[in-house]
Amino acid sequence: MTDLTSKNIKKILIIRKHNQIGDILVSVPMYYALKKYFPQAQITLLASKTNYPIPFKELNPYLDEVIIFDKSSLKRQLEIIKFLRNENFDLAIVPSTIRLSSTSNLLSFLSWIKYRVGVSKVDDQKNKFSFLLNIKKEFHWGRNKTHQVFRNLEVIEQINCKINVSEALNSFIK
Repeated sequence: MTDLTSKNIKKILIIRKHNQIGDILVSVPMYYALKKYFPQAQITLLASKTNYPIPFKELNPYLDEVIIFDKSSLKRQLEIIKFLRNENFDLAIVPSTIRLSSTSNLLSFLSWIKYRVGVSKVDDQKNKFSFLLNIKKEFHWGRNKTHQVFRNLEVIEQINCKINVSEALNSFIK
């Protein structure tokens, strides 16, 4: 387990660039836990263009910024990578979804983010691009047996970011 402190983590990027609005919503307890563990850090969500104009930042006090990922062209994708590099994020979080995201791992790596946290394997499904993460773990959740809220919280436990589950869930329903 890697123990990162608020002293060395000033900017966090959460990569949720796929089109599943539910995955973004069930990530609220994770946003809360990260803000509580890293209170001075700026937390940025990278979300898909499809999920906007939902006002994530306005609805979620734990996010400081939302960046829209436009994958409509290679040029746009390269622009976002350049932008993310210039932002100098210290930590990237790549939460799991139903499918393990190779492109989110690649994006965190190409953005030159020092600490990249994610999932190497879920049950029997291996993440082919997990070698791009430097903090990763195999999870044994049992298909459809562990709620996505708990999965997200377990991903950030790898950096010793632990929170009382009921407290995190209360943040979700506020």
